[in-house]
Order: sequence, then C-alpha cells, then structure tokens
Amino acid sequence: TVMLSGVFDKDKTFVDMPTSKPVNDVLAAFHKLPANATKAQVAQFVDDNFHPAGYDVIETELEDWTEDPPFLRGVTDPVLRGYGMSVHNQWKQLARRRDPSKLCDGCASSLLATNYTFISPGGSTSREFAYWNTYYINLGLLRSGLYQTAKGVLRNLLDMVRSYGFVPTGGRVYFTDRSGLPLLALMVNDYYQATKDLSFVAEALPLLVKEHEFWDVYRSVNITYTPNSATLSKRQNLGVVTSKVSMLGPDLFSTASSTSSAFTRPENFLADTATAKTKLASPQLFSTAQNSGSLYAASEAGTMPSVQYANRTTAEVGPSLFSTANRRRSLDIPTTNPFASFTHDQLLVLGSIGINDTAA
Repeated sequence: TVMLSGVFDKDKTFVDMPTSKPVNDVLAAFHKLPANATKAQVAQFVDDNFHPAGYDVIETELEDWTEDPPFLRGVTDPVLRGYGMSVHNQWKQLARRRDPSKLCDGCASSLLATNYTFISPGGSTSREFAYWNTYYINLGLLRSGLYQTAKGVLRNLLDMVRSYGFVPTGGRVYFTDRSGLPLLALMVNDYYQATKDLSFVAEALPLLVKEHEFWDVYRSVNITYTPNSATLSKRQNLGVVTSKVSMLGPDLFSTASSTSSAFTRPENFLADTATAKTKLASPQLFSTAQNSGSLYAASEAGTMPSVQYANRTTAEVGPSLFSTANRRRSLDIPTTNPFASFTHDQLLVLGSIGINDTAA
C-alpha cells in the first residue's frame, strides 16, 4: 500500500524506516486506513508511525584514525598527497554504527544487528553494509592502516555467518534471503597478510568453514568438462567458482528457503511490480518466466554482483542465463549439465570455464 501510493521516490526509503511505535500499534493504525486510501492519507500514516530512514544509524569516529596513512608515506608530490588524503578522509564520512537506543520497546527496524563499526558503500540509499562492496572496503582500510576498523568490519560479517549460515547481500532483513559472492575468506586472508594477526584467523576459521559448507551444500552444481570432471566448489580459482554457481546454480537459494514463494524485492518493489505487469523485461531477458513468482526470482538473482545482466556484453548469453537464474528456487533441480547449450565464447563471457576447457 505504501509503495504503490507513490509517497516515496525510492522504494528503499520506506523499508529502511524503523517504526516509531510498537509494531502492534502500527499494524492497528494501518488497518484503520480506508480501503482506497489517498496518497495524503498514506503519507500521514507513515509520518505518524515511522522514523525517517536511517534513524537508527549514526555516523561514528574511527578509533584507529591516522593522519599519516601508510600508502602516503614517502609521497612528496603535494598534488598526489592532497589527492591521497582526500580519498583517505572519505573513511570518516562513511563510518557508521547501529544505534537502536532511540527506538521504543516493541519498535522494529529492518537493520540487522551489528556490534562493530561498518563502512557504508556511499550513495543516498546505502545505510548498511554491503557484502560485495565490503571486499573492496577491506582492501582500502588495510591500505590506510585502519586495522582495528577492518577487524570490526570483518567481525560484523562473521557474526552474520554465525546467525544465518552465510553473509546476506546487505545488512537489512530483506537481504537475508540472498547472498553475494562468498569473499569473506579472502577478506580474512587479506587482513592476515597485512597484520599477521593469527589469533583473529583462528577466531574466524570455524565461521569461514560454516559459510563454505553453505555454498558447498546449497550453491554447488556438478558439471562434466574436458579433460577433467569436478565439482564447482572444488575448483582452484574461487572467483570463477562463485561467479559460476551464483549465476547459474539451478537452485540458487537453499532448499531450506524454497518453501517460501518468490516475491518482489522490498527495496525495489515498484520496479519489480511494473516488470511483472508490463513485461518490460522482454522475452529475451526472462524467456522461461511463466509467472510473476519466477520473474521476481530472476530479478532478485540478477542483483548478484557477478550476474548484472550479462546480455549487456552479448545478447546471446542473456536468454539462457536468465532461463536458468529464474529457476533458482525451484525444487525441480535439473540433472543435466546446465551449461551444455553454451558455446565456448559464451562460457568465456560468463566466466564459467577456463579458456582451455570445453563443456561436455
């Protein structure tokens, strides 16, 4: 109702707004709205029952902040130093902490609980951590010598694995039905290479194994290729493996979550609804979408960083890619090789198989 009313220009605004009253009170107020509530009535309901988006997120200082980042030591050119410091100073602009202290008892928020400072990716709607972005954020923090902040950022992600078995796409409740490329182990390794903090590696290892098991069980698909046969999750190049499984795994989400239907993405509600109603996606993009549920599933699968609609690179890849992607919650897992119909060039575009390998 709120989304369709047109109160907000961006769907993510509303789903990031914590309630200003206990949830039961908000629901009671919602049920009092007339069946054909006007935009003004909906706007008043929102004003009366919700805090602004980001109300429970605050800017925070970095305890390990330094005005002398390692990457600028030895740089004497004033222009280069000035540019480097302008980049370094961005960390202070992006550092955030969760602050539920202003919320009432019984109030609700879509923000996932985090115990440490996180770095927002930036942008007007980014008010939480983002898994994919955090890989690069971690590299930047380490280059800036902000090792304590980097450790806290990683601990937030490890806590997600502890709670959910994997790291959600972002730090919101509505992201907990999907993940991104499993880069957490690489992040921990990058941190160790920079700090030699072996005790932190020992702390992280059980949770890294737990995340790997999630992907091994719920995101793996077996293929046969020449000259060897292998399981994707056992391949040496982790970047290739995760791209391949994330994009084309026939059951892209775990069977544990397959009992729930595919719905619109809360943070992109209007766009998904419009796509389902008008089929603006075109038959080329969702060639096997037989209903809104499978189309929504494909749309959600397309938010994974390594997918990002490969038909922008080659139109031939698009239909097959999304024919498979929109099956990601189906219980009918194909027993045939889902890559068999791809040409060698298409496989290279998808980053699925090495240059010297051929799909059987």
